[in-house]
Amino acid sequence: MITFSVVAGGLVAGAGDEDLQRLEKYGQAIGLAFQVADDILDETATSRQLGKDAGSDRENRKLTAVSLLGLEEAGKLLAGLIGEAEEALAVYGTRGERLRQLARYIRERRH
Repeated sequence: MITFSVVAGGLVAGAGDEDLQRLEKYGQAIGLAFQVADDILDETATSRQLGKDAGSDRENRKLTAVSLLGLEEAGKLLAGLIGEAEEALAVYGTRGERLRQLARYIRERRH
């Protein structure tokens, strides 16, 4: 859904094929980053911070980035995905700042 939203915005703005490819790469990276961040938060945040039971993924034996990779490697994956997203926007300079802010928010969110 995130990738669709980003690409749809590009289509509405009249983006060309190269721009749409960049936006798709960005959207895929932040979409996966959002899920990885959510997996990390489920392990590291409190129930109060999350607004739901912390550790519920583990208790429900859900397959997550943390359960597959461990907390440290999941953090590295998250950082790499944010880097990919920012790299996809590099050609836009300051015009891509709002999208870079969204990527950073995903990395830094605490709930």
